[in-house]
This record gives sequence, structure tokens and C-alpha cells, in this order.
Amino acid sequence: MKKVIDFINEVFYQEIITEYSACQISDDIFESELKKLNTYCTIKFKNKIVSGRSKQEASYYDQYKDIEMSNPRKLLKLSHYAGSEYGDVYVAYTTGVNPITKRRIRFMDCFFIIKEGSLWKFAKNYYFDDPMLVKEEWGEGPGENNITFETIGDFVETQRFIEPVDDDSKEDYWQDK
Repeated sequence: MKKVIDFINEVFYQEIITEYSACQISDDIFESELKKLNTYCTIKFKNKIVSGRSKQEASYYDQYKDIEMSNPRKLLKLSHYAGSEYGDVYVAYTTGVNPITKRRIRFMDCFFIIKEGSLWKFAKNYYFDDPMLVKEEWGEGPGENNITFETIGDFVETQRFIEPVDDDSKEDYWQDK
């Protein structure tokens, strides 16, 4: 799992660099960073972690010129599955970007990671949300259409890193899935 964890952390660091460059006036720098980030994604997941941007007025960039770069997401839990059409699938349960306070240590996203050839790639995203304000659960996001919680194969193992603070996240965190 160490190689997958290293890959995930590399992507999360590139994500904050890309987000930071989106607040800078240079389109060339942003496009270069977005291109780097997209190398970590399958074709159907490109521009989904950080999307493209539209050109803004100079005043927009002036307000962000001294902004600090965010902190990367935190990996809370990583689960390994085998036997799907994708072979090994890793499911990374994460916080959102910039989890600097304890209350932000909660599930936000769940990324499905697969191998394309010899390279690991982010393939799909699920969001942890509760539109009815009753109980948060996973909602399907963008990416490869035929990879879901139901099609990722057989559960192999889970590695836990940081326990989330909210009850809905904790319940999911302690499940072997």
C-alpha cells in the first residue's frame, strides 16, 4: 500500500499547487499545473479534481496575489479491493483541501484509484454529503461510469490513518469496506 499512499500524497500536493496557480494572473502557469494534475487522472476524470478556469478581471487576481497556498487533503482511510475488471482498486477516503482545524477532519471525498498500464490513476470520485440534513452518505461523482462501490471487486484490506470527528464519518470509517 505504501506506493499507492505515496502516489495519493503526490496528487494532493499537486492539487494545491494547481488551485493556488488558479488565483494567479498567468494562464500559462495555471494551464501547466492543471496539465500536470491531469496526468494523474484517467481520461474521464481529467479536470475533475481542479477544473479549468475562465479569465477574470485584474482586480480578481489582485485580491489573491498574497494568498498562501492551502494545506493538502488528509488521507483518513485507504481500502484495497481486487477482482474487478480494473484489477486492484484502491478507495481513498479523504478530507477536503485545507483541513487545518480539528472540526474539518471529516470525510469529504472518496477517490477510486486504478492502474492504467503501469501507472496509478484517479478514476472516480464520490462525495460525502447530506442534502436532506439527516445523515451523510456517499453520492456518486464524476469519472469512469462503470466503476462504483458495487463493481470494485472483493474487499482485501483497510488501512486507517486519522479518525474523523463527526458521527456519520466515524461510522463509515470503522467499517471494513
